[in-house]
Amino acid sequence: MPSGPTEPSEPSEPTVSPAPTITPSPTITPAPTVTPVPTITPSPDATPSPPVTAPTAPSPTSSPDETLCSISADVSCTTGEGEACQFSNPIGQQCIGSNAEELRFIYLADSFCQGNNTQNSFACIDENTDLERSPTVYIKFSLAGETVYENIVNEGNIITVPISGNFDSLVVEINALNDDLEPGALLQSMIMSVQCREEDALVLYDTFGSLQLTGYRNEEQGLQSVYTTVNIQYTVTNTGSEDAVLIGAVKTNPISGMEALIPEGETVLLAPDTQEVYSDVFTFNLGTLVGVPLEFNLLTQEEDPEGGDVCEDFASYTVLVQM
Repeated sequence: MPSGPTEPSEPSEPTVSPAPTITPSPTITPAPTVTPVPTITPSPDATPSPPVTAPTAPSPTSSPDETLCSISADVSCTTGEGEACQFSNPIGQQCIGSNAEELRFIYLADSFCQGNNTQNSFACIDENTDLERSPTVYIKFSLAGETVYENIVNEGNIITVPISGNFDSLVVEINALNDDLEPGALLQSMIMSVQCREEDALVLYDTFGSLQLTGYRNEEQGLQSVYTTVNIQYTVTNTGSEDAVLIGAVKTNPISGMEALIPEGETVLLAPDTQEVYSDVFTFNLGTLVGVPLEFNLLTQEEDPEGGDVCEDFASYTVLVQM
């Protein structure tokens, strides 16, 4: 028989167990191990820590009036859609307004029908419970009998499901794989609402059988997602009117630490108004970073073309998920 949502068992570390007023305390899963990388639109309410660019700092052997150094450093952050890195706490965020136009999930191999959600219309049946729940399965999503997504899915994959038309319910089937990597035995079937309303809530981190909701999109709120991809750019610019010699550039970030962008002993000649751009791309689980500042820095060193002295410039950008 279909079973309604019940409280899930205690997950393994690392977990975050917030207590939003709308739903029971959700379970936060780790960042996905497999891409496709989602495209994220930042939450419109958040305000990022602005980039801070320190003034040019010439070496003690030359005064500001004497130096001809003209290279400047800059660090910037954009999302996968090219928007500014403005993020707010996704825990307990609920879809409000018109029906969802897109839903995003990750597959949880060890989860059965006891989902952690408050949808009145949610129904779920576990089939062939004697079979092992594999980390790789075949999942199909349907609207009114029309398949809108089907594919082989690994545990931790982000699944993006388009929702089109005036439909209220999404049908999900999860199958084991046979030896030919085709859908085999049915493991789980469920029906869930795509309506953004209180009695059929779509809340980030809620679970629906073996799926956890990690993102949604509708007309009023745009895309709201647990996972986001950020592009950190470290830019070195010659702002002067003469060629400049870049003899050093070092970036630091909280993920990979310190890295020299120019090999030791090498230099880069920059013509006026030209740039060298270096970048890092990261995928973050925003729920695990609430209130945790992530600082990205760039230090440049330039040789004074006349005096041979060295002057430096420094820039920093802090990514912060607002409380």
